Amino acid sequence: FEGSNLKQLVLRICRGRYSPVSQRYSSELRLLLQQLFKVSPRDRPSANSLLKRPMLQRQISKHLDTQ
Repeated sequence: FEGSNLKQLVLRICRGRYSPVSQRYSSELRLLLQQLFKVSPRDRPSANSLLKRPMLQRQISKHLDTQ
């Protein structure tokens, strides 16, 4: 989100207006961001459901010890 001042930034966040995510990113990541940017918390995925996504599990596993 971008704004020329704090008030404008807050309004854009609350309204859920943002530039589309670049096509250079995977469709899976763009869909995830679209879901995370939903205005209503009820419409956003829970932390548990996020952690179950294969894309995020792959990224998390890269940072975990093998023990």
